[in-house]
Amino acid sequence: MANFKHFRKFNKFAALLLILLSIIMLAACNSAKNSPLVGKWELTEDISFLGITIYPKGAILEFYPDGNADFMSYGCKYEDLGDKIKIIQGSDFFYLEYELEGDTLTVIDEGAGGALGYPDKLVYKRVK
Repeated sequence: MANFKHFRKFNKFAALLLILLSIIMLAACNSAKNSPLVGKWELTEDISFLGITIYPKGAILEFYPDGNADFMSYGCKYEDLGDKIKIIQGSDFFYLEYELEGDTLTVIDEGAGGALGYPDKLVYKRVK
């Protein structure tokens, strides 16, 4: 007769692992679904570098509850980490700090922005 003791232990372990993974996935989904970033945002001024507009005033940034985002028609995934946004494109990702006051979203680009001479803060207003 076969010994099912090991099988039972494995089933308990597999069930526990499945529950843990489900909780993690639900938490990840909720970070976008409950995010105050969800909605459509419009850039308040032109962002230029060497006299060339790289982000035009009125450019749209949109965050969706499912964790997807669009920036001027470029799609990506995102996670709202509270004071930072994790932007994910395929296997690559980077972080942007942000400040949110009412209907004003300020995205802080600590990367190339200041070094290249264009503003390191992009200010958006919520589109209603």
